[in-house]
Amino acid sequence: PLYFECAWDELFTPQPISVGVHCPQHIRHERIMRERGWDAAKTATLEAWQWPEARKEAACDILVDNSGPREMLAVKARQLLEDLSARARLQQQQAAEAIRACWCGEK
Repeated sequence: PLYFECAWDELFTPQPISVGVHCPQHIRHERIMRERGWDAAKTATLEAWQWPEARKEAACDILVDNSGPREMLAVKARQLLEDLSARARLQQQQAAEAIRACWCGEK
């Protein structure tokens, strides 16, 4: 959340791909209270200081679901890395083709 809330996203040109991790509020609160020992009031207070969930998610290019067990998040993280690598390869290929078209007159 801080990446957008502090306007750090405006510091980069071109802007990097932003990835958000989504977890429904009730699951997120339960996990925070269990794993950090926070009570419901502290959890709600800290959440209230942040942008609303919908605004954060709308600002992201990619969302990863984290409503399941940790093992599932690990699987999704590996898939995300594969997807990002494929995206980078495609962008490199497109850039090479554009350069070739400029210099060689190809399309």
